[in-house]
Amino acid sequence: LILRFLTIRADRFKGGGSFEWGGAYGGVVLGYGEGMYTNGVSVLDQLGVDINVNGEIFGAKLGYNFQSGSTVYGVEADITNGPTGLTPQGTWGPMWGCGTGDCYANIDSIVTVRGRAGILASSDFLIYGTAGVAAAQITGGIVASAQDGGGTAMGAVGGIGAEYAIGNSTTVGAEYLYYGISPIPFGVDGSGNTFDGVGDFGVARLFFNFHF
Repeated sequence: LILRFLTIRADRFKGGGSFEWGGAYGGVVLGYGEGMYTNGVSVLDQLGVDINVNGEIFGAKLGYNFQSGSTVYGVEADITNGPTGLTPQGTWGPMWGCGTGDCYANIDSIVTVRGRAGILASSDFLIYGTAGVAAAQITGGIVASAQDGGGTAMGAVGGIGAEYAIGNSTTVGAEYLYYGISPIPFGVDGSGNTFDGVGDFGVARLFFNFHF
């Protein structure tokens, strides 16, 4: 079994140094995200304050590639944290303000499932696009009020990236992903309507993959 595993590793580089992109892989990601959400009661078009969200992003991913000539396509899933933000108490918007405490919006965690397809610029350098769905766990609202809470939000995710083979079974890459996760639910207003945040954010990230 050990000899078979080493043979698979060696075969990933074909004759002339060509990297074999097909198969399963896993990796880690590290990056930075930023965006903005406006809180309020979106179902009633009642706007509050703007909350800038940002922060370091880290997580893990799994995927599977198929290769046909210079085309590489497949599916990828990942789990990461997300950006967070706070607007201080005493800030006011058109209809809602941070009266009882700070206004905040935290994207606590994100899971995405995305399709991925690209073209090999050379045998070891892949340029690709990716798109799919995202689910996020959210907390936020206005501290010390009924508007403070959390929940789960769904949305779309998409972006572009590049990946480079640096060994028999390892690649490194960079990508930018746009997350359209909105609205994100917090607490409720006085009538039981959801107090939420409307917005989006982007993440620039680096990754390291190990190909099985």
